[in-house]
Amino acid sequence: MIIAYYSITGNVRRFVRKLEAGGRLPPGRTVDISEAGVNEPIAEPFILVTPTTGFGQVPGPVAEFAEINRTWLRGVAASGNRNFGPMYGKAGDMLTERYDIPLLLRFELAGTDQDIRNFNEGVAWIAETITREIELNRIYQRDCIEGMRMIPDGSINVVLTSPPYNIGKEYEKKQLLEVYVYWMTQVIDECVRIINDNGSIVFQVGNYVNDGAVYPLDCILYPEFVKRGLIPRNRIVWTFGHGLHCTKRFSGRYETALWLTKTDDYTFNLDAVRIPQKYPNKRHYKGVKKGELSGNPLGKNPSDVWEILNVKHNHPEKTNHPCQFPLDFANRIILSLSNEDDVVLYPFMGSGTTAVGALMHKRKFIGFETERGYVEIANKRLDSLELPQS
Repeated sequence: MIIAYYSITGNVRRFVRKLEAGGRLPPGRTVDISEAGVNEPIAEPFILVTPTTGFGQVPGPVAEFAEINRTWLRGVAASGNRNFGPMYGKAGDMLTERYDIPLLLRFELAGTDQDIRNFNEGVAWIAETITREIELNRIYQRDCIEGMRMIPDGSINVVLTSPPYNIGKEYEKKQLLEVYVYWMTQVIDECVRIINDNGSIVFQVGNYVNDGAVYPLDCILYPEFVKRGLIPRNRIVWTFGHGLHCTKRFSGRYETALWLTKTDDYTFNLDAVRIPQKYPNKRHYKGVKKGELSGNPLGKNPSDVWEILNVKHNHPEKTNHPCQFPLDFANRIILSLSNEDDVVLYPFMGSGTTAVGALMHKRKFIGFETERGYVEIANKRLDSLELPQS
């Protein structure tokens, strides 16, 4: 959540610096109105921290900033001087009354340690109310960046996505590669912000092709993840037997998925996704384990090369989406990287495959999709889904 603030004497700025020093505000999550200007647009929920001027007045720049960004204003904290009696922190009261938002805190000077704790408790409460604004198990017809900005920091367990490849499909407009990459970095920023410390991001992409030149998107986007502090775990190769037949290069029969985590303490349920052993009854032939099974009886690790059918015309899952994500792929990610009741986010929901997989395995989901027709397809799939008994 953004903290927008205005400081005249420096006290409010010092208060915000204490918040940052305490690790409660990730870098880039504050807006200094005096530096950014009153016309700086805010496109996600924010809390305003303001001084009180004169005889209980809201500073002019703060009033103008709040009015311009009133749609996203969720709470206010106000500094002041107790010697002014009923005018102490009065700016907070005025903003609360005008915009029907909660007053989280009044504080003097740069605030005390208790003020910081009280403010953080208020922010946590606001975050919970914002979470309720975005309902779980629902697909929103909305731009994913706009939608993810409504989601509090660290509240998602898994982000799984297969974004457009910038090749001119019916659901996208082909653009310069540099423009596309910039758009993807905005998506990545939000993905990184909303996953929790045990969470994962799986970014499944193919190639951008322009005038016969092939550009692997995972290679282009990989540095963007690493520079944001994510830890790469696997580069998964997804192979399939069918696709377009090329005449001037070898036909493409694989795509990739980057799996990255925020910390080393991440969820990974290998047993949930093991596959049959090639020789299930193979046994040790010598040593102390002679006669015992040499492989894991639950199956083997599926490795980082996945042979999964892509969803083409005769596939049983096929809908009217031109690039449908296969359920087997989504299931393997959901089962291995999340637990029951965890929340899986799919920013480009398409035909709803990830939503189906999440509900099948007792997870929750949030999805965003700009095309109404695809939202309708996805909702029909969900309506026809027979869910497992609790």
